[in-house]
Amino acid sequence: MIVLDGVTKTYNAGKSNAFTALEGISGTIEAGRMTVITGPSGSGKSTLLSLIGCMSRPTSGRVFFEGREITSLPERFLAEIRRREFGFVFQDYNLIRGLGVLENVMLPGFPLGIPRRELKTRAGTLLEMLEIRGLESRNVTLLSGGEQQRVAIARALINDPRVLIAHELPPTWTLV
Repeated sequence: MIVLDGVTKTYNAGKSNAFTALEGISGTIEAGRMTVITGPSGSGKSTLLSLIGCMSRPTSGRVFFEGREITSLPERFLAEIRRREFGFVFQDYNLIRGLGVLENVMLPGFPLGIPRRELKTRAGTLLEMLEIRGLESRNVTLLSGGEQQRVAIARALINDPRVLIAHELPPTWTLV
């Protein structure tokens, strides 16, 4: 499903403060499998996730998704792939302050043109599954850390993504 071919990511390339976070990474992430990326702090895990999720581009090497090279696609095409194929649970959740739980969960579905009623139904199902039903109107800034995390997971799943990228979920979570 996702193939990395000799991927290198250097920040500030060509400058005196250049830093290479990843160098020559190759590998395959198969469909239908859970892949865990581990390593010490500063080893490039977050950089690798951003490359896999089409959120940044490698300095060199190639990234393939479903057999199609996506490395040099224009940003608008990468954005479409992200919206349709990926769900993201960010390390700090990236919930939209000032919005309620329901709005945060539904937000990724609007650019895809999913009708509001359908999004609301999907969101309700996810909130029920994650045991936070009843919090739909609560502002996300008033939630506990665990509740915020579950809202972020529901938001990541709202578009029924084929790939879920979860950055540092606690070991007690099991995703199926």
